[in-house]
Amino acid sequence: MLKVHATLTSDGPKTTLKDASITGKAIKISAEMQYDGSKPLAAVSAKLSVEQADLNSYLPPEEASAGKSAAPAAKGGAAPAAASGWSTAPFGVLALLQEVGGDATLQLASVHYRDLDVKQGALKATAANKVLTVSLDKLSLAQGTISGKLTFDASAAVPKLDYQLSVAGVQALPLLKTFANNSRLSGTLECEMSGQGNGKSEKELVGTLSGKGQLKITNGAIHGINIAQAMRVIGTAGFGGSQAEQTDFAELSGTYTMKDGILTNSDLKMDAPLVRLSGKGTVPFPPQTLDYTVEAKLVATTQGQGGKDALAGVPIPIKISGPWSNPSYQPDINVLKSIPGLLGGATKGLGLPIPGGQTAPGGTTQTPAAGDVTKTLKGLFK
Repeated sequence: MLKVHATLTSDGPKTTLKDASITGKAIKISAEMQYDGSKPLAAVSAKLSVEQADLNSYLPPEEASAGKSAAPAAKGGAAPAAASGWSTAPFGVLALLQEVGGDATLQLASVHYRDLDVKQGALKATAANKVLTVSLDKLSLAQGTISGKLTFDASAAVPKLDYQLSVAGVQALPLLKTFANNSRLSGTLECEMSGQGNGKSEKELVGTLSGKGQLKITNGAIHGINIAQAMRVIGTAGFGGSQAEQTDFAELSGTYTMKDGILTNSDLKMDAPLVRLSGKGTVPFPPQTLDYTVEAKLVATTQGQGGKDALAGVPIPIKISGPWSNPSYQPDINVLKSIPGLLGGATKGLGLPIPGGQTAPGGTTQTPAAGDVTKTLKGLFK
């Protein structure tokens, strides 16, 4: 049950809201606002303070909500989400900036939403001369802070967007679980990015985006797959030892540049005790596609798995391409074929597919099942 209280006064074109409050079992919000419509450009000033808000108390159970929103499964697995494309509708803020100016402040003190706790922070917005500026000042959440600034300039014929974002010390896992429904990556996130673009709609803006950024996650883990073990499974035709489904890493990092809506990265790397990952490629935003290659390589070791791994030091490229909604993952099976005797001993007498067209028991020639290898490694990129 919520209790709402406010005092509203009006004097012709001027309206004032004061002593406004919303209180409940898990929420306490106060607000005030002034509106002056006596001028050609209406003026608005608003302040909203969230002293306490446990939003989970007002949300439906997560399981039930997920069940209702889940897409119907396709034969043989879940149906991929359809790409929505970019909107060609003009930005709504364009009309707003033609009619209203002023400022608004959102002050946060204690907010709990899903797996995130916001301890403090302020979001400020100002609109003047057809320019909207939004700034986020050290929002404290997930043990770190997020700061940023966005400027949308609609004073010219074609609106221009500038943005910058800084993330420091934020724990990646609760952030991803809350906003991406993904719990496969954990660690401490550091991020810097900035960019520009122009256009009257999403589609126009995305095609002009340019900028740069860098991202680093330290002392983290990829959950749900042990990459080193997955590669050993390939190297032994599926007869590797059992290990925890997790890949711990010291650092996962990379930088990017963007021009005309195409993001380019050439230095993705992950340092883990038993495996190294590197990656490079492009992410074209206008068509919402991927053209990226990740290379996984086992670190040479004489411990465990019966001695030196057959794939130690051998880079295994995995090509990721196609639409964002349903990308394909294709490992380079020719790399495995090129290693003499890699799988022959492991599969002898087992009747399993043998890369390179080797002869299996019974005299039949087996060819590599690229789909089987893909299924093993695909778990890394979900």
